[in-house]
Amino acid sequence: MSIDFDPTDLDALSSTFSAEEKDAAALRKLMQLQSDMADTLVERFERNLEAFEKYMPEVAKTFRSYRPSETIEFFCAPNGVPNLRFVERDEILYKHINPLTLCQKQVELLLENQLFSQVRYDYEYDWCGQIHHRYMNRAVYIMKSYKDDLDKPRLGGAVPTCIMLGCGLGYPVGMLYERIEIANLIIVEPNLDLFFASLHAFDWAPLLEFLHENHCAIYLMLGQNKEQFFDDLNHFFERHGKFLAGFFWCYIHYRSPLINELAKIIMRDYKRVYEAMGYFDDHLFALSHAAHNMLNKKELCRRDRELSPEIKQYPVFVVGNGPSLDKDINFIRKYQDKALIVACGTAIEALYRAGVQCDFYAATERIPQLEQTLRILPDQSYLDNVILLAGDVIHPYTTAMFRHTCIFSKPDEPFFWMMLGVAPEEIRKWENIVLMNPLVGNCGVSAPTMLDFKHIYLFGIDNGSKIDENMVYHSSFSSVYNPYYGAKPEAIPKIQAQHVVPGNFGGRVHAPKFYRSAIRNTELLIEAYTKMKGIEYVNCSDGALIEGARPVHSADLDADFAARPVLDKEKMRQDLITNKLYSIDVTREDIEKVLRKDDFHHVVNTLLQGLKHRPDNRLDMVQMLESFAEIITTLSDSANRHIGYVLDGSLETMFMIANYCLFHRDDPAQGLKLCNEVLDVFEKFLEDAHRLYDFLPDYCLGPHQKLCGGKIGEDHENAPAPSMPVIYDVIPKARLDAVVYTPFVKNYGDEKAAPATN
Repeated sequence: MSIDFDPTDLDALSSTFSAEEKDAAALRKLMQLQSDMADTLVERFERNLEAFEKYMPEVAKTFRSYRPSETIEFFCAPNGVPNLRFVERDEILYKHINPLTLCQKQVELLLENQLFSQVRYDYEYDWCGQIHHRYMNRAVYIMKSYKDDLDKPRLGGAVPTCIMLGCGLGYPVGMLYERIEIANLIIVEPNLDLFFASLHAFDWAPLLEFLHENHCAIYLMLGQNKEQFFDDLNHFFERHGKFLAGFFWCYIHYRSPLINELAKIIMRDYKRVYEAMGYFDDHLFALSHAAHNMLNKKELCRRDRELSPEIKQYPVFVVGNGPSLDKDINFIRKYQDKALIVACGTAIEALYRAGVQCDFYAATERIPQLEQTLRILPDQSYLDNVILLAGDVIHPYTTAMFRHTCIFSKPDEPFFWMMLGVAPEEIRKWENIVLMNPLVGNCGVSAPTMLDFKHIYLFGIDNGSKIDENMVYHSSFSSVYNPYYGAKPEAIPKIQAQHVVPGNFGGRVHAPKFYRSAIRNTELLIEAYTKMKGIEYVNCSDGALIEGARPVHSADLDADFAARPVLDKEKMRQDLITNKLYSIDVTREDIEKVLRKDDFHHVVNTLLQGLKHRPDNRLDMVQMLESFAEIITTLSDSANRHIGYVLDGSLETMFMIANYCLFHRDDPAQGLKLCNEVLDVFEKFLEDAHRLYDFLPDYCLGPHQKLCGGKIGEDHENAPAPSMPVIYDVIPKARLDAVVYTPFVKNYGDEKAAPATN
């Protein structure tokens, strides 16, 4: 049945019924029956509280003596079904003579017409040799080798996860379970008065008993406000499996301003649950890089000391390599001595060529080729007074380029948690960095935020490209992207509507997936630290709008900066080095001990053993996958937390593919068959993981190829290990060898800035 209205709008839904069924006068007459059903309501409330006391005692505790925030009255239909009236508002919840009929129609319409979405992975290019990519690409091949039964993915007889926004008096909850099997139902009811009312109107007790007997899970998020909602939802997926977030079905039972806000938050932020999980090889690289940097006494950022109040007031220019940098380069040159300059990634070469001495270099990537983008600078002494800002995953080749490093711990990576077992007091002094991914501009904004600089200005942090005839993504001052040097010209992308975002100064910006994630993470950072630390963020970039950062053209800052004094940058460096940087004395033996290799092998063997016993139905299969994810979760409360981090991303990714196979087809048997084929691939991944973990702490990206004998993983039956790919240079060695030394000279704008051409 096709529909031309929103069934989640109860008023719109009720308008589809006959006048008699929805007649307000008739409804009000029914209120007279309220006293007749009072005893039934109280008895049902007591039965429900007893059931919640047994299965969810916190719910029972909350509502045992609850008092509604507004006056509510029950009345009932002739068949005794309770309805609800909000007295002060004189508003009825279900504008229908029989609420069950209204709710039944909503359930039917949503099941028939509402589409769900699933994460559908594609092949990933493996540029350096990683078992995650080897086996994930094999799983993707299985997924793609069978034509989807569902051209438009509609709900079948079972779903792994349903998020219900608003449960009203509870009626649609029972109706859903009558129609489909649900492995996990997450009920979000922000209105505690309504849930209190549902305890009188709906028989929760037999439903909870049924769910317990059939091992189905129900989770209640009650009284949520929009500030805590996403964190609480994310906590559910972190505990029970991020792969569950790969199947998205949101059932909205009724509309209200807060329900609408929560729906917007889900649509805006839902992908954050699984977008930045990392994967096995990547975490091995990160552990090895961090270990070598610590053994080499590279300086870390400490949290137990502060920069001086005077230094914190120094303005900071965060400079990305976006195309709008070309418009602001003269402003940056002119006032480079009146602000601290943070070069984000390849922006360091653009600044060098424009005659700007940066003070910091921000780096996000753990790849070894960053060293090449630094060696391209004709005067290597330029780096002598540049301090590296990076997370603990940074490659030792990169840290070797700098006299001073300011390395932050990454709480979403394994190294910090592992090292708590070596020197807990010293490690707890280590400042962490948040929201520094996915792009280097995120690190450029986050690092000075963590250092508590109060005035941060963004230049060239475009996060995309203005939609015009040029459509380039990088500054013309960067030779890395300049076709004059043999680099591939940036292809003008095909613009898709979902990739278009508003511009900082109007217009539209093309921002594909990672750019949009970068925008959102910067917005979250700004929102948090504007409130927490009073930091001011100004966006001068002519790229994507970043909510929370004040859009200002650099020309409008000219008078302000003209009047500012020249900064004492040497004083800043000494303050930073003295108060914020430190190193930790550890030995290789210390690191070998806390890697806990025997424990890693035990966890992997536990997963392999569990995979030998597989269910024969979809819901039990989901529950088995959840149990594996929960094994990883339990490690977070132990000394083996780092092992959970190492395994989690690849496990969740593989399970998302298995989940897709399981639920994206009409035939459950076919779904189970494909799911099992994917799990066979996952078994091979786990078998190979044993060997690679034993290479730690020397599994650095690049040198890892020699450790593995040039092969990606192990040989398996009918699947020999492929050879490692050649790791290509970002900048060819011949070009680096041809760099001619010329001394760096500052340019304050007295010479015309020109793009890189030689």
